[in-house]
Amino acid sequence: HSGQDIQVEIEHLGGATTIQGHLRPLEGVFRNLLTNALEAMEGAGRVGAIRVTLQEDPVEGSVVVAIDDEGPGLPEELRHDVWVPEFTTKRRGTGLGLALVRRTVELHGGKAMAEDRPEGGARFEVRLPIGTPDGNGGERQRGRG
Repeated sequence: HSGQDIQVEIEHLGGATTIQGHLRPLEGVFRNLLTNALEAMEGAGRVGAIRVTLQEDPVEGSVVVAIDDEGPGLPEELRHDVWVPEFTTKRRGTGLGLALVRRTVELHGGKAMAEDRPEGGARFEVRLPIGTPDGNGGERQRGRG
């Protein structure tokens, strides 16, 4: 990616930001979402910033990570389809990226959502259960990993 005129801004808006999970799969979730945001902006010839915000939702007991881009946005008719395996709007995409994002987040007890931003661009949001540094968060999914 060139990404020369696109910046990534990260802001912690307060609260807990510790989650319990598997590093590599979650790393892949955020890499995919950031790559998609960058490609959406580059594909539309946009410059500006990708804004990543982290905050706690104490009511839900989750850490919320939102990735906002200044790309062409996400039309309402595509909001469900982007999560479907093999659906893509890219010339050379496989359509598996966002399907894997959602599946990974759900396996970690969370939710992944997408919406169009009124001011332009798209927002992808990942909500994951709050964990604790010692690994004794609330309910945890157990499994191999």
